[in-house]
Order: sequence, then structure tokens, then C-alpha cells
Amino acid sequence: MKRIFGVFLAVCFFAVSAVTYAAAPVWKVTYEKNITYIGGTVHLLAAEDHPLPDAFETAYKQSASLIFETDIDAASTPEFQAKMMQAMMSKDGRTLKQTLKEDTYNKLSDYMSARGSFIAQFAQFSPSGVCLMVAMMELQFMGQSPEWGVDVVYSRKAKLDGKKLAGLETVDEQLSFFTDMGQGDDDELVLYTLNDIDKMKSYIQELKRVWRAGDLAGIDTAVSQDKDKFPQMHKALIADRNNNWVPKIEKMIKAEGTEFILFGAAHLSGKQGVIAQLKERGYKLEQL
Repeated sequence: MKRIFGVFLAVCFFAVSAVTYAAAPVWKVTYEKNITYIGGTVHLLAAEDHPLPDAFETAYKQSASLIFETDIDAASTPEFQAKMMQAMMSKDGRTLKQTLKEDTYNKLSDYMSARGSFIAQFAQFSPSGVCLMVAMMELQFMGQSPEWGVDVVYSRKAKLDGKKLAGLETVDEQLSFFTDMGQGDDDELVLYTLNDIDKMKSYIQELKRVWRAGDLAGIDTAVSQDKDKFPQMHKALIADRNNNWVPKIEKMIKAEGTEFILFGAAHLSGKQGVIAQLKERGYKLEQL
């Protein structure tokens, strides 16, 4: 499913082995005498995916502040986790069995059984919520974890080094983008997720390759598969958030001090991507 947006594109991309590439998913933005760095991240990685490309460390050392999608510590609190779980629940009181067609429900039940779970445990989930759980189950089965993700690793490092931390959006704002994800395409979304399970390993390997190489065209090709299938989901999770972030990023670019702005790699690419929008606004960008 990691076509259902990178754990819903988080929700976005995965990492690779320590192969050397000519470029990396990190850009240097120059405005007058100011320098800002932008890095595309992968939220879930494994220990063997480290070290990261050298460009991350180069940008980190030059930066006084790190800006993430949201407050990582706040997103880890029990209170927020409870909100996240509630957001994944059915909004109209119907169970999964009542919402999904019989064939879709049975296929989902078979998958859960094969992973050692019971579909009854997810009875009150919304279809999009259960798809997110399926994605997380598969990623964990493959050894991927937020603990090794770029965001968490650099957040911890920055705190130890006394660097300032901030977010482009609050945790509640971020959660709101996921609340109604995929609504109206319930059976199609679930079947699409289940059908992609067998392809997930090879798909992730390709995502790893294009992410680490900073290959914007490759990233856009991967993202487009979901954008074409679920345009409203792409709009809510990617396009709308990009549009919200760019004015905030512009203020950072023009302000004194050097920031390293880190967000999911899916937000980098395409005509509505952060990189293209900044170039259109006349900023000088250099890929490291």
C-alpha cells in the first residue's frame, strides 16, 4: 500500500542502503545573504538504512534551527495518540462490516488473519483508518520504524546539541488532514490497499532509490500513482499542505539565521511541490 500515501505518504517515503549517489534530497536556498536548507525526509526507516546521505549532516551543521512538519514530541504524547486513534474511527457509527461490501470485508478479514490479528479488533475503524493500520502493519513487518526515521533521528540530535526546534503545522492541524481521508471511496480504497500488499516490497525499494538520489521526477512518478487514483486524498495530504507551508517557508528564507526545514519527500516534487513553488517565486535553489 505504500501507495496509499507513504503511510499515507507518511505519512511518506522509505530509505535505502548506504549507496553513493550524485545528489541527495537536500537543497540550499539562497536569498540575498541568507541561506536556508530544505530536506526531504522518510518517516520510517530501519537501522541498516543509516548513515543518511552526507548532505543531511552538511545542512544540519550549518543550521541553528530545525523545522519539521510538526512538533515531534507533541505527536508522541499519549494524549495525541488517543486523538489519532479517535480520528481513525468511524464517523457515522457504522462498523466496517456495515460499511464495506461483503467481498471487500472478507478479503480484509483474510488479510488480518494472515497477520495474526482479528478483524473484530478493527470493527469501529473507518475504511481509511483500517487502511492506515494495514500499511503500518506491513511496514513494521518489514522492519521499518519511526525511531530510525529522518525526522526523529534529527529531532533527538538537535535537542542534544541545543538547536531550536519548530513545526510548520500543529499536531492538531496535521491530524485534521487525515480525518476524512478517502471518504466515499471506501471499498476501492481497501481493495487497492490489499491488492498492493504483494507489490509493497518492490515499490518501497523504488521509493528508497528515488528518495535517496533526490530524484524529483522519480518521486513525482511514484506519488502520481495515488494522485490519479485518489485525487481528493492527494489534495488533502499533499497539495493543500504544500500551499500552506510555502508562505511560512518564505518568511524563514527571508529572516536572519539559518534553518534546516525537513518534511516528507512526497512534498518536494511536482508542479505543486515545495521545490517548484519556491523556484517559481524566484529563489535560487542548489541541490546538494
